[in-house]
Amino acid sequence: MSIKLSTIRKKLSKDVVRAAEQKTKKMLQSMKLAEVRELHGLTQEKLAEKLKIRQSSLSKFEGRGNVRIETLKEHIEALGGKLQVQAVFRDFIIPLNINVRQKNM
Repeated sequence: MSIKLSTIRKKLSKDVVRAAEQKTKKMLQSMKLAEVRELHGLTQEKLAEKLKIRQSSLSKFEGRGNVRIETLKEHIEALGGKLQVQAVFRDFIIPLNINVRQKNM
């Protein structure tokens, strides 16, 4: 027998729910690329196949701390997402429209 999350949440105090939501938000903000891939249920082999690269190249990419925006965009799109870049300041956020050069096909 399964229990719905909404049923469990109703039994928890608002403070516990708020703390869990904040922890989840913090975890999502600091995920590594490999964790994002795993969240989508893909192995390195499957994602590398989608990107038309070797698995070893994907492994190196996921381990880097500094990546090109163009490569990151391709990675995110292969996972079914869309890369959005923004500048975050204390008082406001500015979405940045960064044109990524298209590869010659």
